[in-house]
Amino acid sequence: MQFTYKARDNKGHAVEGALEADTKQLAIERLRQQGLIPIAINEGGAAKSAGTNLDTAPKAKKITVKELSLLSRQLATMIQAGLPLVSALNVLTAQLDKKSIAAVINDVRKRVEGGESFSNAIKNYPGIFPPMFANLVEAGETAGALDHVLDRTARYYENSSRNIGKVKSALSYPLFLVTVAILAVGILMVAVLPSFISLFDSFDAELPTVTKIVFGTAEFIQQKWYMVLGGLIVLFFFIRWLFTKPLKPWFDRAIIKVPVIGPLIKKSNTAMFARTFAMMVQSGVPMLQGLELLEKTAGNYVMRKNIETAKMGVKEGSGLGKPLKQSTIFPPMLGHMVAIGEETGALDSMLEKVADFYDEETDMAIKSLTSMVEPMMILFIGILAAFLVAAIMVPMFSIASFA
Repeated sequence: MQFTYKARDNKGHAVEGALEADTKQLAIERLRQQGLIPIAINEGGAAKSAGTNLDTAPKAKKITVKELSLLSRQLATMIQAGLPLVSALNVLTAQLDKKSIAAVINDVRKRVEGGESFSNAIKNYPGIFPPMFANLVEAGETAGALDHVLDRTARYYENSSRNIGKVKSALSYPLFLVTVAILAVGILMVAVLPSFISLFDSFDAELPTVTKIVFGTAEFIQQKWYMVLGGLIVLFFFIRWLFTKPLKPWFDRAIIKVPVIGPLIKKSNTAMFARTFAMMVQSGVPMLQGLELLEKTAGNYVMRKNIETAKMGVKEGSGLGKPLKQSTIFPPMLGHMVAIGEETGALDSMLEKVADFYDEETDMAIKSLTSMVEPMMILFIGILAAFLVAAIMVPMFSIASFA
């Protein structure tokens, strides 16, 4: 019998054709043996869907950058090895440890098997797959280079995960010191100082101002600890809301002017912009679409406004290099390199060189910041300890001399 079919190959390309088989099921099996995913198949006429009924979409959970990089790497490796996309997604589902993510990948597999493109299937899960990832996959499907795009995407997320790990590692020791200091002061206030308060009261001695402040604070914490804890929690969320909503533009403008921290933010944002945009150019994403995606995903308000200005420059025909040279967050080097890349037709390689340079600069800035923060934290803890010791020892010396 003659069958007409629509299918997708292992790179996501749509394929149409005809074949002969004894039954419809044998025709589907023959297509799968050829590495094709049947979308629709019919005897002679209009094709009927060969896909399965899709289950209710599982609830999306958040995914870390490291998990996304691993997912991209595994998928790229399997497709490059010649495994059909549906089979690769099936293997990926079985390998994932997180059941919530595995359920999402399994649903994506069913959608692809039912005839939906891979990019459209993952767009149903913005909590799992960022818009940039979905658009890169779509560009890869259109250009017939899904495996190469996934490979670049995997390298990008691996680099992002590595940078996040460096920042966390740099901040972990200072944060540990601060946490230990706060706990030590809290224990001292609640468990140790009350005995000294009773001792000084028994002598009816006049206490110095610093001692009164420390003892008053200790008594308040001991008696109203639940109010202190509740107030700190409320204050934390209030400050977090202020700096993520109303004060976000002001904070982002101010933070890039702070010595040491400001240059670090500028360098890391430049590296991120150059690396991401280079990957988009290599993957065939149109320039304006790539800039729009970068604008939406930019975490810093100043960076977002600069990308918006660059996008307007591209629309007006002035190119990308000119507005980047006038940027308030990107260094002039980025604009010059982009302008050279536009003139020579090597924009992606120029952007990668800029990204490599500023990745190294970011690493050096992080090391410099760490070397400054650690002694500052130690100095802070030393001053705090000296203040508490003075608050206790000064009145004790007075009592001893009085005795």
